[in-house]
Amino acid sequence: MRLRYTLPALADLDAILDCIAAHSPQGAKRVQARIQTIIDLLLLHPHIGTRTNNPAIHRLATPPYPYVVFYEATATEIIMYAVRHQARNLPGCRARPKHIAAIPEADRLTRRQCGFPSPQPSGA
Repeated sequence: MRLRYTLPALADLDAILDCIAAHSPQGAKRVQARIQTIIDLLLLHPHIGTRTNNPAIHRLATPPYPYVVFYEATATEIIMYAVRHQARNLPGCRARPKHIAAIPEADRLTRRQCGFPSPQPSGA
């Protein structure tokens, strides 16, 4: 089984690890090791994650850290689409980081494809 990262997934990992490393370089190493352990597990058990609203996309948590890996398992490869904080882009949370907005739309998944709820209008 082959592993392939999309550009948004790599950008997510960079942003997560850079943010943590700014406060705790050792913490960033621990989070990186845990995410890698989860990805290694996917190579052995590709359908271990929970399906999202899109039946092709699965998600898998990275306990004890609050991150979720979004991926697709095909017959020959696992495609990593995103690594997100569990609270990211939910109502009341920070807006999407600038590096994500710079990724071409064709390379991004929609919130619905990743299984995230649609944002609620504010102040209605």
